[in-house]
Amino acid sequence: MENALVLKNIKKKYVSLKGETLAIKDINLAIKPDEFVSIVGPSGCGKSTLLSIINGLISPDNGSVYINNQKISGISIDIGYMLQEDYLFEWRTVYKNVRLGLEIKNMINKNTDNLIYKLLESYGLKDFAEHYPAELSGGMRQRVALARTLATNPAILLLDEPFSSLDYQTKLTLEEEMDKILKKEKKTVVLVTHDIAEAISMGDRIIVLSKRPAFIKKIVDIDFEDNLTPIEKRNKKKFQYYFEIIWKELDINV
Repeated sequence: MENALVLKNIKKKYVSLKGETLAIKDINLAIKPDEFVSIVGPSGCGKSTLLSIINGLISPDNGSVYINNQKISGISIDIGYMLQEDYLFEWRTVYKNVRLGLEIKNMINKNTDNLIYKLLESYGLKDFAEHYPAELSGGMRQRVALARTLATNPAILLLDEPFSSLDYQTKLTLEEEMDKILKKEKKTVVLVTHDIAEAISMGDRIIVLSKRPAFIKKIVDIDFEDNLTPIEKRNKKKFQYYFEIIWKELDINV
């Protein structure tokens, strides 16, 4: 099976007046179509930097990124990127916020309205199409951000701690909703998170990064019964087993 996303020998360093800092070294990873990969690691190890390299926002000093066997440079239309903050434009309605990605990527056509309203209906936002972000809860704002990201139909979805600003109950609810949406849409997903429980409950594989400079320290395959939701997985004995394996691998000094 052809891989959806491949990282080969990725290396990145930052240069400042104080000298060079090696952030990432020798990252090699292949991700299959429709796979959900969670990336965890110590704070500041380079998780978000790695996502920015995949998305083309920054260039690696060494190595390459491939999508469907095609080497990419710069930002790819095949990738959707959802950040920690929703970054909704407060002066645009929900409908117009979701439309934004299509406008930027020159993808407006006669089917745009139907597409957006179908997305809003799928995410429980149809009745809020003409509302403004200030009128929405934190969870609803994140749904709008997800709808905006998926409106352009990217092959690969990058999630950079998308639930970190939400309260625990809302976070669990959105994990459930996003799990259903992404399975239905059959997306290849890379999630960066500091939350081990979230990584396990959402992911098919967990990539554990070392402290800076980051390399892949361990890969953990997650194997639950078919069709379990994220909350159902959290209630299985196997969940704690995975949690303990990953916790032991993390270089965390308190």
